[in-house]
Amino acid sequence: GLANPAIAASVDGSIVAQGNYWGTLDQQLIQSFVLDKSDSFDWKTLIDTSNALAAPNPSTPTGSILQKQQAAKAAADADAKAAADAKAAADAKAAADAKAALLPAEAWPGHFPSYLQAGKTTDISFTFANAAGNLAEGTVVLFEAQGAGMIAIPKAVTDASGIATAKVITRGQGPLIVKATAVTGKAQAQAQLTVGATQVTVSTSGKKALINYVFAAGKKITVSGLQTKPISISAADDNPQTSSYLLKKGNYKVVVSVAGSTILKTTVVIK
Repeated sequence: GLANPAIAASVDGSIVAQGNYWGTLDQQLIQSFVLDKSDSFDWKTLIDTSNALAAPNPSTPTGSILQKQQAAKAAADADAKAAADAKAAADAKAAADAKAALLPAEAWPGHFPSYLQAGKTTDISFTFANAAGNLAEGTVVLFEAQGAGMIAIPKAVTDASGIATAKVITRGQGPLIVKATAVTGKAQAQAQLTVGATQVTVSTSGKKALINYVFAAGKKITVSGLQTKPISISAADDNPQTSSYLLKKGNYKVVVSVAGSTILKTTVVIK
């Protein structure tokens, strides 16, 4: 048999090789190019090589053209895969960056009063969110204090609402700055507070007596002399507040006490 036949009938069924260019029209010579049942019963069928062409069919790919087409397709497939991989990597990085990039303090202020009594422990809470606006859960936040206070626990982790809470112990009087820094993204928020002792003053406005108080959360303020019975005031927080009372013309001797201790005696004049 042929060492390198052009076609070998190694499959069942008929094999049609009509209309091909063999470099000759001599069927006897063409048959020498193939191995089929006419050569040996070891081959499964006959190969039809009739209607041979006198010249190559220009629309038939040659081996080199076919190889180029296959190479071009392989290159296109590789380029498409590389582009898809690059996009997937970019999307993953964008997602990671969005998670890491926390918004600045100005966009997400903490939840805290502006005034705090000295000698108390107070929770100061900060809210963090990522650049996509989603609350940042599970972010480690470090706290530090400057001024009239100290941090009881220097680290916390944001909860499902993106909130990290610092326990602040106030001491002395004056300004207090509490800073919260997210370890991821290094975003920082800060609370600017004022620490002081309970203060109560009395003033007038027209026919009204004004009781002004600050740093008074949890302290019972009692004002005597404005009405028949003493007036009891309870402050919800330490921020400055005012309670007003409409009075008739006259002079009123006023005594103010906080938690049972007298802190002020004064005369209110209503004209």
